[in-house]
Amino acid sequence: MDQQAQMYSLVQEWRESGLAKGKFTSQKSVSYHRFNYWLKKYDKHHGPDTDNAALTFFSVADSKVSSDKKSTPKKESPKTLCIELPGGIKISIY
Repeated sequence: MDQQAQMYSLVQEWRESGLAKGKFTSQKSVSYHRFNYWLKKYDKHHGPDTDNAALTFFSVADSKVSSDKKSTPKKESPKTLCIELPGGIKISIY
């Protein structure tokens, strides 16, 4: 078995094991950095494992929260982010 096949086999075994990379590599006597190198090559060739994706995206609802319910909401452009802190500080990002 060539080196690439051996390392790709280890990547598949690691994904199925559910172990942390550090623990898995120490059990298999493989350098953590070497394993990461081959993991990146594997993902580039086969595509990343979407079940173990590190990033997740979610939508943020458009809602206005006001501490003073009697005040009327100010009209702002739709591309403005406004954060009001409890101390009265207001941060606007345009």
